[in-house]
Formats: sequence, C-alpha cells, structure tokens
Amino acid sequence: MYQLLEIYRQAETDEVSSITDGPGYKGRLRQGIKITKENNRVHIFNTTLGDFYKEITPSQYTIFVEHGWVIGIYKMALHNYKRKLNVIELKMRAEVNTRKNDRHIKALKKSRTHILKNYNQISKKLNRLLIKI
Repeated sequence: MYQLLEIYRQAETDEVSSITDGPGYKGRLRQGIKITKENNRVHIFNTTLGDFYKEITPSQYTIFVEHGWVIGIYKMALHNYKRKLNVIELKMRAEVNTRKNDRHIKALKKSRTHILKNYNQISKKLNRLLIKI
C-alpha cells in the first residue's frame, strides 16, 4: 500500500514521465495519466476522456494506492484502450449499417489495429512487472 505522496515521488523519479509543472503545482504525465502535487495534496487525472482532464474515480485511486505509479499507469492505460476499442466498435457498426463509406471503415480498422498493438505492448510490460513482484 502506498500513500499518494509516495506515488507522486515515484512519478517524479520516473524517467519516462514528462514534467508538466504549472503555476502553483508540480506535475508529471505518462500514458495519458497526469499526477499533480499542490501544497502536499496529490490529484491524479485521466487526460484521455475529452477536452478537459478528469480526476480519476475512487476505485481507480485504489489501483494506484495498491500497486504504485508504474503498475497503476499500465492498468489505467489498458482501461483507456478498452474504452477506445469499444467506441471504435460502435462507430464501425454504425458506419456499416448506415453510410457504408469504405474510407471511413478502413480508417476505423487502422485505428483499431493501432490501439490493439499498443494494448498488447502495455499488457506485456504489465505482465513482466507483475511477474517480478
């Protein structure tokens, strides 16, 4: 079990995380997840949900508290990829049942292939980390 400040320190020392410091806070970003520290208060945001960063849910905070920064990032990335795949699936169904635009269908398939590739890479990295533990 980790405290949120410990998780932030892990993100700070993570060489892969990007620095996203702003006025009055320090932040790190990796795999679409942003962690910020403001006056010893830590918040974690999912940046893949739309135009604005949305704070993660309490159950998602539990993932980070139980597993730490890197494993939490990988689990959240897998969750985000699954959500994106579901959206693409719905768009493909709608396209096939309505306009039947081949270019759009091909673009959706290409996007799906790209996301599946990323999903598999992250899944392998997560499995390697979990085996080491």
